Amino acid sequence: MSHEVETGFFTGTPAWHGVGNVLKDAPDSRTAIVSAGLDWNVEERQVFCSSWKDLTASLQGSPDPLIPIENRKALVRAKDNRVLGVVSTDYKVLQNLEAFEIFDPLIRDGQLSYEAAGSLYRGEKIWVLAKFNGTFEVGKGDAVQSYLLLVNGHDGKTGILNLVTPIRVVCRNTLQQALAQGEEKLLKIAHRGNLQAKIEAAQAVLGVARKQFEDLGTVFQKLLATPVDAPKAREYVNRLVPLSLEPGDRERARVVKERGEIHRLAQEGRGTSLPGVQGSVWGLYNAAVEFADFEKSPGVKDRTSFLLVGEGQRFKRQAYSQALDLAGVE
Repeated sequence: MSHEVETGFFTGTPAWHGVGNVLKDAPDSRTAIVSAGLDWNVEERQVFCSSWKDLTASLQGSPDPLIPIENRKALVRAKDNRVLGVVSTDYKVLQNLEAFEIFDPLIRDGQLSYEAAGSLYRGEKIWVLAKFNGTFEVGKGDAVQSYLLLVNGHDGKTGILNLVTPIRVVCRNTLQQALAQGEEKLLKIAHRGNLQAKIEAAQAVLGVARKQFEDLGTVFQKLLATPVDAPKAREYVNRLVPLSLEPGDRERARVVKERGEIHRLAQEGRGTSLPGVQGSVWGLYNAAVEFADFEKSPGVKDRTSFLLVGEGQRFKRQAYSQALDLAGVE
């Protein structure tokens, strides 16, 4: 996955095969953006085109008249003139520094500290990860840490995403898992309209995110307290990894393997030795999350997007929704 990460920083522990700067302590905003290699701006530039006839004439030495495209513009990284995307003229750019400023009020108040940030696909996407100070326990020894993750696209395809992202501390081995753990607390902002007003609204939402996370802890405790027998566990996994009406041999083999792996992780996965985890909805849900993070679609090339905003993320959101249904949580 290292080829997808252009630049980045990580606090304490490197991720993605050691790519990026490793900082001993959590940085301030300025140090964070420089250490992540994100101290650059995106410029909006006019887009032009030429006809095939004009292009042919140009190759023969004639002037090549360029025709401006009035309803499109290019997003260009100023430091190296790399074209990141082509968008409509009503598209609003959120600069990297502005993305960091979304977290600044909580950073200044001491509620958050920067954990990691970086650039993906040569600047087309950037992400910022910050963590709330402190943890809570779902069960004895089963601590959960809360993160805020922001993903911003300069490619014209990715909006601004904010996620409250809890992870089980006992299961954490790299920041890759933290980046993969988005829950249902998702805030999306389109790059259109009054972007500043939307950002201010997002800051207001993030200001109460810690309380939302504590409320989520109550839900997790309900999942832990709800036992699940073998038939219900099998139904949960079968819904999560469905088989089509007329499966071929290859699909059938894949489904059987994936279902079996989730059942195995429910018994042998990270943290299953903790009190009350095995045989609970919490244990079954965490088995599904661990499967998505480390086992699902091992051959996918774009692993980062898969885990952040792609199929891996959707799989875990479905796992969470089904877990709520299984535990009878509204």
